[in-house]
Order: sequence, then structure tokens, then C-alpha cells
Amino acid sequence: MKKRCFSFLSCICVVVLSGCSKGPSDTAESFFAAIEKKDYEKACSYVSEDDLKKSQSQVKVSLVKVKSIISMMPAEAVEKIIIVEDLANRSAEDFFVGMMKMAAEEGEELFICPEILKEKVDGDKATVWCKDAEGKEDQMELVKENGRWVMLFSPPQE
Repeated sequence: MKKRCFSFLSCICVVVLSGCSKGPSDTAESFFAAIEKKDYEKACSYVSEDDLKKSQSQVKVSLVKVKSIISMMPAEAVEKIIIVEDLANRSAEDFFVGMMKMAAEEGEELFICPEILKEKVDGDKATVWCKDAEGKEDQMELVKENGRWVMLFSPPQE
């Protein structure tokens, strides 16, 4: 009886642990699936927190430059700048989700790469090659953050 109980517990541990060990390709697939479902909160969970904050900072710098010529812009553009500025002053996650929703509402086609072709892991960095619905190949960079793979949108720092 003890042997059977131990075997059962061992099987459960293997199943649970194998579900937890996502590789770079799994992360990329999960990210693109969330984007496709318009679940931007979930998609955000697959993005590097450091990278989100870096992107948010870059937007803030750009906004300072844009504000110098804001008086020459049409009202529609000024409204968008105000929305982006508001998002840039929120949490990195709110910034990401808000920008994704704004892009989708404006009819921008969000990059979705449903077919993973291959991956290359080099320590805590990885590259995943994928193919979009139109057959165009692209690659995504990932890093390990707090023991899990996450997507990068800006080039990794050496």
C-alpha cells in the first residue's frame, strides 16, 4: 500500500512540475494566444517587467519632445497624446494593457505569431523563431526573470 501511495504521489509531482517548467517557446505561444484572445492582462504576464518599465520610460521621454510641438498638432492627435501620457504615468502593467487596447481599438493589427519554428537557449537568454499567419518569419527575444521565461520588446542589454 505504501509503495502504491508513493507511486501515485510521484506521478502527481511529475505532472505538476512538468506543467511549471515552461520553456521559451511555451512562453511565446502563451503570449501570442493571449494577444489573439485580446486578453492583454494575461499577455502582460509573459512580458519582462524590466522591459515594460524601460519602454514606459522611453515613451515618457518621447512625450516631452512631442509636447514642444503640441500646439501645431490636430486636436485628435493631442487627445491621443493625453491618453498615452496618462498611461505612461500608471504602473508598467497598466501602461502595456492600455497601449495594447488602444492599438486594437484603432484597428492596428497586433503582431501574432501562431507557429513556433525553433528556439535557441543560451543560459538566461533565448531566441524563438516563429511564423505569422501570412508566412512571414520573425524572431522574439526572451530572458529568464525570477526563474521564468519572459518576452522582451527592446534589445537585451549585454
